[in-house]
Amino acid sequence: MVITVKLNNNKAPEPLAEAIQPLQSSKAAQAMNALQGTKLPEGQRMDTLEIQNRENAEPVVKKYPNLTKEDYITVLQPYHFLNDIDGYLGKFEQFAKGEIGYQDFQGYIAGFEREVSSALGYNYGGWKFVEDLVDEMKQNLENGVANTLDNLKTKFTVTGKEFSYKEVLGIAKTGNYLEKVLQGNHALGYDDYMRMGFARAYVYKPELNLTDDQREVLRQASERHINVKLENNKYWLEIAAAEEQNDRWKGYYIGGQTAVASNTQIISGILKAFSEYDPKDKNSFLNAVNKCQELMRPWSERCAGYIATQCPGYASYYVQEKADLSRKYYLSLWEGKML
Repeated sequence: MVITVKLNNNKAPEPLAEAIQPLQSSKAAQAMNALQGTKLPEGQRMDTLEIQNRENAEPVVKKYPNLTKEDYITVLQPYHFLNDIDGYLGKFEQFAKGEIGYQDFQGYIAGFEREVSSALGYNYGGWKFVEDLVDEMKQNLENGVANTLDNLKTKFTVTGKEFSYKEVLGIAKTGNYLEKVLQGNHALGYDDYMRMGFARAYVYKPELNLTDDQREVLRQASERHINVKLENNKYWLEIAAAEEQNDRWKGYYIGGQTAVASNTQIISGILKAFSEYDPKDKNSFLNAVNKCQELMRPWSERCAGYIATQCPGYASYYVQEKADLSRKYYLSLWEGKML
């Protein structure tokens, strides 16, 4: 298997467009226009990051621009992309010690860049910063100083702000967790809006031990991921609107086979509930979840009515069970475990 990664330079994206505001209209007819994200500049969209897994393919090469050494070609291999971002520091130190070659070193840089890019929501080029980091590591080795996260001083620039390697790891880990929370490209349901609200406030949890600059970078990254999801949702809205509508979904979803959340009053209430919770207080967070469940209770009761025609015994406690499972799921998000 060969993994191809196409990355741009380390130029930071343009400032974000105006942040998404809660949706106020309750008219489902306006959903096609209301449920839209902010159009992102091309350089900020994750769909410009090309990642392909191909079996039985020829090795793919990565040609680095603006080289300070003579031109060379790096062949990327699957082992360059580690399962744990913490492992890249050891690979960089191996190169500093002369234990791996220059081309493998560049391959591991590509893997590191992909992790950071995924977290930030744009193509991050950290090649030059890692080169500087390795120079520092070599000097430490000559002086008998251990290369630990706490004593490495090389600065990485992210969206115009400077961070240590340890701080970049903190951004990458939290950002990649929130990207998983927000999930991929699919028709948006009401739980997706709950996860958006959660992601916007999660970075302010004291337990994460993030600096103000790290929080700001991660807040912007969450908005990029959210905007991309809302942009993609326009595609699903078009499909759903063209289908024969399911009368049972009226007032809550557009579509027949494809279901897209369309009650903008509920969506606005969900975003408002999460905008008001205190990230320092778990009970405040659970209160926000409860408010969202109350907004969705009429829909849950309608579903229970349909279930009753097929399975009356189960329908009697369907609404409460659904609420309990939802609270359990969101508590797992809060704890950073994501069921």
